[in-house]
Amino acid sequence: MLPRATIRKEQGKYKLKSAFQSSYDLGLNYRYNIDQHTTLIAGLHFVVGKRNWFLSVPQQEMPPNVNGLGLIEDKGLWGSFRLPLLIEKEIAKSRLRIIAGLNLRYSGLMLDEGYGSPIFDSSYGYNFHAELSARNNSKPWLTFLGGLSKSILLDNKNVLSIGLHADISTTYFLKSNYEIDIPNQPYSTGTYKVSGSGLGLSIQYIFTGTNKQIVKPKKNDPGTPSIKRLAKKDILEKYVFSGNHIQFNFAWLSTIKAKLKNTAGNYPVSSSAAPGLLLSARYQINFNNKYSLIAGPEAMLPGRNFHASFSKNDFSPPLISDFDTKGYLSNLVLSLPMIIEKRWFYPGTKFLFANAGLRLNFSLGFDYDGYSIFLPNTSNWAYNVGGVDVNSINDGRPWISFPINAGHSWLAKNNNLLQLAICSNISFTKYVNGTYEVAIPNQSLTEGRYSSTGSFIGLSFNYVFTNANYRIRKVNETRK
Repeated sequence: MLPRATIRKEQGKYKLKSAFQSSYDLGLNYRYNIDQHTTLIAGLHFVVGKRNWFLSVPQQEMPPNVNGLGLIEDKGLWGSFRLPLLIEKEIAKSRLRIIAGLNLRYSGLMLDEGYGSPIFDSSYGYNFHAELSARNNSKPWLTFLGGLSKSILLDNKNVLSIGLHADISTTYFLKSNYEIDIPNQPYSTGTYKVSGSGLGLSIQYIFTGTNKQIVKPKKNDPGTPSIKRLAKKDILEKYVFSGNHIQFNFAWLSTIKAKLKNTAGNYPVSSSAAPGLLLSARYQINFNNKYSLIAGPEAMLPGRNFHASFSKNDFSPPLISDFDTKGYLSNLVLSLPMIIEKRWFYPGTKFLFANAGLRLNFSLGFDYDGYSIFLPNTSNWAYNVGGVDVNSINDGRPWISFPINAGHSWLAKNNNLLQLAICSNISFTKYVNGTYEVAIPNQSLTEGRYSSTGSFIGLSFNYVFTNANYRIRKVNETRK
């Protein structure tokens, strides 16, 4: 859970408000046991957080002939990478552990955003404007993490850890200036800042390697139980797929470009393929060595964009320079795939695989999701030359798409699987749907329809926990 944003009013009477929000963290850690009670932890995580602001303008402060409240409201997402370096210490053999250390965070891949909206109706123009950056000037920053966790030893010799932690940041990596201009009311400005500090619940599944140490005993360690060495090919054929798997997937996506359909005017605009990310945790039910059913939650960030170029001399007063705008937008999409996989083995410990099925999708976007283009001119103010206004939640309805993937798999030394795959998603639903416009003074208005299905092609890196060493150990215990 994240605290409210830090908001400061600089002038005027209107000050934005903010509510508590949430963030989600997914990553992998490497644990180095210094001794029986002390562990050094390092890893790589990806964090997605939410932000918001809102303000209601009272009826008595509204312009004439306007009924109801004037509402300013926006919600959005930010993302960052987190590299933890932590020390974990057990409390007197209680399985309670204290954890403390530093996080190195980086959000330099985020794009700056411009936001403008009419508070009442379009006849009054854009009464609210904000310029937002979540990049921290492309500089990394440090945060401080502390917490307490409880460890539970499972039957398979791995550990489930549940804990509470606090992440404290003194750096405001997300910053915005805002302006509120309501007719017959004081002109208001202020700042909006988010540090990313938060309090949260963590659940970790820790692979201890105990089964591997039994299956493959350490050299010169007569005290370690020994199991007759098996050929890697035999392990792949007899043990890897004799039980079910858990897999984690990270994919870099290229989202198919948004569709633009012109309805008026002829100003040149375009869209192109946009980058995106996919993270997932899946459960794999193996029917046999060749066929599996795979399902599990996914979080996707399919991208989309809007391109337009502007010459400074097309405006009077002119722009401060020529502009080539490439607005990028993305919304978090939660998905549940259900896919069937087929494998083809060849000599050694490698195999090819392909899978396909259905994916149920639900967007965490917005009823009103916009990108506005503001261009500064030589008179120290800015032109609002249009942008994109869309609904990015498919009108609140889930939709079906079709994942198709193919790749190659290797059996690792620890008898888990490493996979590299080409992944794709085919969707026929325009879950992002709305309009675009370009409005240049003394030129005809250009407008049209804007839509995106979220279809993509990408490169996926998968790590599959097979639990093969556990099954080998159990077989040998049964034989004894």
